[in-house]
This record gives sequence, C-alpha cells and structure tokens, in this order.
Amino acid sequence: MSKLQAATPEDLQRLKLEASAYFGPKMLKEALLRLCQACGADSLDRFEKTMVDQIEAMHDDDNRANFETLKEFAIEQLYA
Repeated sequence: MSKLQAATPEDLQRLKLEASAYFGPKMLKEALLRLCQACGADSLDRFEKTMVDQIEAMHDDDNRANFETLKEFAIEQLYA
C-alpha cells in the first residue's frame, strides 16, 4: 500500500501544501520561460509588473503582522 493510501485527510492536505510550496516555484519558472520564448520578453516584463502590483495590493486583504517581510520575499522570488 502506498503512503498516500494510508494517509489521513489531514496528512494529505499537509502533503499537498508542502508539494505546492516545494515544486510550485520551479513549475511556474519553467512556464514563464516557455511563455517568454513564445511571446517575447515583453510578456515577461508585463507579467512581473502585474504580479508586483497584485502582491502589493494584497496588503488591503491581509492584515498579517509580517506582511512586508512576506511581500519582500515574494517579490525577490519573482525576479530570481
């Protein structure tokens, strides 16, 4: 029996979040590289600007005490 079949619903949810956090940035980066190859560098520049604007606008919806730090890391990862 695989580990997934034996996992509780809580374990599955935790694993899904962990997998998204671990693999998501790599998948997104590869998707953006393909987009850039297909549509040109201008599309990547527009995407980055839009994402920065959306990240900064999230402060209105999220009252986390560490929002500024999270925002800084997110924007840093966007350009990594």
